[in-house]
Amino acid sequence: MLGLGLSLTTGGVATPAYVVLAKAFVSRVEADGGTVESFACLKTDMAYLTSNPAAPAGYTVEWSAATVGSSAEFRINLVGGAGYAYTYAVTDSQATEVTGSGVMSGNIQAVVADLSTLVDGQVTLAVYLTGAGGNGNVVTDTANLVGYTGLLDTYSGAAAAYSLRLLDTSYTGSAVRVRRASDNAEQDIAFANNELDTATLETFASGTDAFVTTWYDQSGNGNDATQTSASNQPQIVSSGTAYILNSKPAIAGTGAGQLLLSTELNISTDLFIATTLQYAAHKMILGDRFGGSNFLYNASLAQYRARMQNFNIYFNSTALALDTQYNSNVFRVGGDVDHSRNGTLNGVISGASGKVFKINTLMNGYNSIGYSMSGYAQEVIIWDTDQSSNRTGIETNINDFYSIY
Repeated sequence: MLGLGLSLTTGGVATPAYVVLAKAFVSRVEADGGTVESFACLKTDMAYLTSNPAAPAGYTVEWSAATVGSSAEFRINLVGGAGYAYTYAVTDSQATEVTGSGVMSGNIQAVVADLSTLVDGQVTLAVYLTGAGGNGNVVTDTANLVGYTGLLDTYSGAAAAYSLRLLDTSYTGSAVRVRRASDNAEQDIAFANNELDTATLETFASGTDAFVTTWYDQSGNGNDATQTSASNQPQIVSSGTAYILNSKPAIAGTGAGQLLLSTELNISTDLFIATTLQYAAHKMILGDRFGGSNFLYNASLAQYRARMQNFNIYFNSTALALDTQYNSNVFRVGGDVDHSRNGTLNGVISGASGKVFKINTLMNGYNSIGYSMSGYAQEVIIWDTDQSSNRTGIETNINDFYSIY
């Protein structure tokens, strides 16, 4: 039987109409790989077509551009189309669909569709038109959807980048690798809609706890952070439920959990470290693990240790509040090291020119007093270049995503 999606245009005056329509119908059905089962079926479909003639010629739809974003405009074009009702559907590569409807106000109708729920890639627009002239053709157009821009798409060049959101749309790897406590099975967990796929994570955990064995580096430098010792792996699922901090997934430091970078970062140049975290106790997200207590790895920097407590806990004797989510950052250009949190400068220490930041641990802390991180982490990004002109933009991007302040 003929469905609503069948398009039929006679291309002229039908003489006789039955013959022209019948031939057109049979051709279309056979072109689609079908058959006309019976004359009775054909008569039924012919009755529908005869009472619902095709829309006028010149009916098209088109996206406003070849590449569209999450809020995308398309146009319906039809001379004399004022008053025609339209229904549209936009479908992505995973068959997820966005639909809408309206009435044309003139020869050209501009429509804005919300594509934020669709995945990036090719999307297909289909519009069906009805009105005084009857049912018209279903017309289509395609575009490339780029609805999401990662932080590193805009602010590239990170030395290492760890996050539970997608930071770079060219990155095709997983977010983390996790271990299930019940049987020690492991599985990579990728991104879904540009965030950690918590549904797959919780299905894998199957009602038990799960721990992070690898936090993958999205910078392109392959500096993954791993931990093979079960007792030192930070936790990501408790009794089948993923840890969530302010509506976003998080990794929990257990007080002993730590992840070791595959390659130690030794940074003597300019530096910017952006973190998204929350402390349950005054402990750290980054540490040196060199048997000494200094984060800025130089024996002459004892005064920095006393004031910074490995940079994130205290800075100029100002403590981060517990159980509070922060965008907490360390920044160095030349000889000055400063700390900002939630977009506000917290303090500056001078005299660090030429000193080396040595980083080889995530979710670890202040070794000389036995600290490791107790709290939650969602993101750690390290640049070893001057980010002075990008600093505000980076902090804004993080806050826009995590809604911290």
